[in-house]
Amino acid sequence: MELMKNMPPLVKFEERTFEDRDATIKAGEFVGITKDIIKISPIGSKDEIERIYPEWLRATREAADQYRFPVPWIKHIEAQYAAWKNGTPAPSLGTSIKSWKHATPYLLKMMQAINISTIEELAEANEETLQRLGMGARKFQHKAKLFMEQKQIPEEIDEKDLSPLVQTAQSQMLSQVASSVQEESGKSGEFDLDKTLNDTLDNLADEEEVDATTGEITKPPKKK
Repeated sequence: MELMKNMPPLVKFEERTFEDRDATIKAGEFVGITKDIIKISPIGSKDEIERIYPEWLRATREAADQYRFPVPWIKHIEAQYAAWKNGTPAPSLGTSIKSWKHATPYLLKMMQAINISTIEELAEANEETLQRLGMGARKFQHKAKLFMEQKQIPEEIDEKDLSPLVQTAQSQMLSQVASSVQEESGKSGEFDLDKTLNDTLDNLADEEEVDATTGEITKPPKKK
């Protein structure tokens, strides 16, 4: 799996109790020992790896000595661990996406699902991550890059936040639902709203296609 190479993984910490086997045997009853766990989630991935923190830190420092793990990342994660132990806010390497005015509720939900929490991470997102974010991801990444370069984001980009396909689907569904309600109101039986919405989407898909790169609607060639 290809992951973003310029951003450190997201980490969380928790305490967990393990059995102290020797002490348990000696005492004749369970004796627990508390250890700190680090949960590591690479940016752009839903995977989560758990390790005992001191052991992970020792192995990661050795990897850094061999240039296989960036030293600044280790220092950042150590600072996060210290903040967790002290009950203070964790330091961040970027600007929270939640405070970005260009982030839509849908984008926030999708980014949270794949462990992206900053504008910088969105700007650095690779192809696999963009595909997971879905339609409009490249446009939002373009905005993020403009933000990082401290350039003004053109208003016309914001005006197109809602993809043409979604706009058209909403309009057609509302019209279709209104028409179907009128037709079904004079008939016996229950009106099937779900079927109406699905039929509308199917019809829309037959009529129009969306360019995966630009998000623009294109008309397919007519069948002869």
